[in-house]
Amino acid sequence: PGGQGLVYAWAFEQGEMDGDVGARKFPTQDVFVPFHVRLQPGEEKALAGAAKDAVFVKEKNSVVFQRYCHVYKRGELQRLLLEAAKALSAQRRETLDVRERFAGGDNGYASSCGPQ
Repeated sequence: PGGQGLVYAWAFEQGEMDGDVGARKFPTQDVFVPFHVRLQPGEEKALAGAAKDAVFVKEKNSVVFQRYCHVYKRGELQRLLLEAAKALSAQRRETLDVRERFAGGDNGYASSCGPQ
């Protein structure tokens, strides 16, 4: 209760709106995108065998990994978040219903239901 979340998401329709920065074109919604990790001096050897799919870019002293990314179409993420909120709300209602059922009768469970 009262928690917060941070969601990073990429738009499938990049560059279609006025003021959009960047204009990546994605072939599908499920893609691999490059993820660059800048290395400190001497780290090249330590990472040499760590990731077999990584590529070392000497000019930038960085390692490039391919990371999975799902890019969202307009409205998709909002719809998914709304569905999740409704599911959480329904789950909370079920929990409250169970607590009320056990706490409401003379069944001996009221004291073990947790906070009321």
